[in-house]
Amino acid sequence: MEQNVSVSSTDQYGHDSMFYLFSRKNPYLRSWDLYLKNKGRRKDVILRLIEKGAPLYREYEDGTTPLFLILTMEDEYLEKFFFDYFKNHQIDLNVPNRFGVTPLKYCWMNRELELFYYKQEDDEIRKKFKDVVPLHTPPQYCQMNQELELFSYKQ
Repeated sequence: MEQNVSVSSTDQYGHDSMFYLFSRKNPYLRSWDLYLKNKGRRKDVILRLIEKGAPLYREYEDGTTPLFLILTMEDEYLEKFFFDYFKNHQIDLNVPNRFGVTPLKYCWMNRELELFYYKQEDDEIRKKFKDVVPLHTPPQYCQMNQELELFSYKQ
């Protein structure tokens, strides 16, 4: 990263480097090829931006902050790594946004929502396969190509 480039700069829409790194709201802002090439380097890029002074508490229009986005990535290893990193570097995860939601609370709400969706999917699977008896492995642990081998229909 250039020494004279500010990582806290924003564009005309108020979006900064962290916003574009996550591109959660507008996935078309990030090149898919570039994303795939740098997916493994995401941790290094985030750490570098933090070290260079990227603001972690800056709110976007929907109320999220870079801390919200970092703690709700779809990579459990990175989420745990950054929880530990923030704890060790005394970055406060209890600073509320304008709606009164903290990054820690947002992460918890996101987990509850994921669990709710998983439960809904499990209920739908149970309804779909109500006449199917598992022989020894529940369907959520089966691979797609093994499901037919592990189930038999009631006669």
